[in-house]
Amino acid sequence: MNATEHIVELYYRFVQNCFTISDVKIPGSNNRQFDLLALKPEKENTQLFHVEIGITHEEHWTAGLDYLKKIFIYKFKGNPKDKETAGNRNDKAKGKNYLKPISSVYERYGFKYEEVVRVYCLWYFKFTNDEYNLWRKEVAKDLKVEENKIILLSFRETVLPELLKEVKTNCYDDDLLRTLSLIKQSEIQTSRAFNSIPANSGIEKYFGMIDDVLKVAEINTIIYDK
Repeated sequence: MNATEHIVELYYRFVQNCFTISDVKIPGSNNRQFDLLALKPEKENTQLFHVEIGITHEEHWTAGLDYLKKIFIYKFKGNPKDKETAGNRNDKAKGKNYLKPISSVYERYGFKYEEVVRVYCLWYFKFTNDEYNLWRKEVAKDLKVEENKIILLSFRETVLPELLKEVKTNCYDDDLLRTLSLIKQSEIQTSRAFNSIPANSGIEKYFGMIDDVLKVAEINTIIYDK
């Protein structure tokens, strides 16, 4: 599990209140695995989320809907990739499909194929709601599930902000959670310190108004964190 996958797991644990298991192997499927399974126990509607994660922080690399449709077919339906190594020994040439092994993993946790919520987490969305809704209908039809079983999740707009809201000042055992806690407190305390600078203190002649000071602080923080 890499760092972004771990953060998404923490989001499901601390924001969605799920039990999680990562890197779930799919038996008899040519080394395929699930990035994350998250079980949300509720009295009336217990849910199982199958989460796949593909994160890049470069805006121009974020996935478009055509590519995401192929990802869903590959990850959640078990079809081979469109482009594979040339020859007659790959999954596509052999006509292999891993839907049955994928379904068997769901059943291991007490869920039928059509009951599982499929989630793909990407950096951010660059399409409209109307485009997303149309795409969602097409993918749901292709996977033979209801539309509410298909979800796209934004790492930048949803996962990080909502997780940071839940992170407190606890001395977490989890290294990544502790790091997020320290960063959050650093930003809170730095913002408080700059906002407490009295008016006409003389600092304006170097940086301008307080908003400019905050911008400088933000830039320095980004450089330091790198």
